[in-house]
Amino acid sequence: MKITSDVPVRVADSHNLYSLDHFVPQGTTARKKDWIRKHRLFIGITTMGERIMTPVYIGTDPSKKTFLMDAITGSLYDIKTKRCLSSSSLRLEKVSEREGLEEILMKVKEDVWK
Repeated sequence: MKITSDVPVRVADSHNLYSLDHFVPQGTTARKKDWIRKHRLFIGITTMGERIMTPVYIGTDPSKKTFLMDAITGSLYDIKTKRCLSSSSLRLEKVSEREGLEEILMKVKEDVWK
């Protein structure tokens, strides 16, 4: 499965490579639906379990290399190496498409790992 993105994101800084443009569970219903409408969703299996992911690229990167972003935390994963850019203990093990991810995101109430 080829995963590409046309969604640019901002990152915290060059030492903390996670996205500032992740899904905000505390947002209004309209804002959450708008975020979901703009993102293609996947299920990613990581060393911490299942996570909802979306393909993005770092807005300042002229090559527009695609990463998978954890929708809730903003953690970025390199698709080729499967490593997390903000944590040495997290790895991406598998990515697949799944129905119903939009509804799951809409039900998330807080920004935590579960």
